[in-house]
Amino acid sequence: MAFTLLPTLAPIREIYALPRGPERMAAYLALMCDARGEMRLPLMDVNPMAGEATVAALDALLAAGAERVAETALATARARLGETATEHELTVLLAFADDVAGAWTNRWSADARNRFPENTHVLRNGWVPVLVFGSDAPTPDAITASVYAGVRRTLHQLRFGLPETLNDRLRQEGIALTFAGGGPRFAPDELAAIARALDPFRSSRAEPELFAAMYGDEAARAIGYAQLGIPHLGGFALALAEAGEARFGEP
Repeated sequence: MAFTLLPTLAPIREIYALPRGPERMAAYLALMCDARGEMRLPLMDVNPMAGEATVAALDALLAAGAERVAETALATARARLGETATEHELTVLLAFADDVAGAWTNRWSADARNRFPENTHVLRNGWVPVLVFGSDAPTPDAITASVYAGVRRTLHQLRFGLPETLNDRLRQEGIALTFAGGGPRFAPDELAAIARALDPFRSSRAEPELFAAMYGDEAARAIGYAQLGIPHLGGFALALAEAGEARFGEP
């Protein structure tokens, strides 16, 4: 097993040191794509035209030693996983996502693309892009949890494939969040209400329903999807609870 951290934050900062305009855009494309235009690094949510607030958020990540924290988290993840991942070589990178107010990234749609990708391109390349959002405080605990979840999620996808149904998503996220040490939580009666609301959709493969089920009404409304009566991040709370009950333990 080999988990390698690929530093990305300093190269992104070098791009932001350039004047906003064509030169900066060209530098961003050169970082993300090869000469043929094929993706070299999964950095789709980096905003090459970011303003001062976003650059300040990236500087805070660098000052906090975010990649050193991620390196330590990877070493611990290797020890915790043991033989679970012996056959895999993964390249982990912190993918800076610009969701600072007024930016071009919707936090929840970017998060969904990362957890539930539409194709296996990133997976086939052994990449583990760990999203770090500009609006979040760069705490060691948060970075560590994101690295744990990203690695565990990727290993699950390598074994079982990308999730297709709501049940698949609940299973994947329950396992990833459990490994990461937690996630959103609700009172038992609230979880029971979420489960009742989502039961009719457990076999659904329709992205609007899957998104609304996992992220809740507020996020669904923001991107024009129908609402299912789910509180914010309610699907993830249900996934974590059901994983704890071993309802979605791996075979």
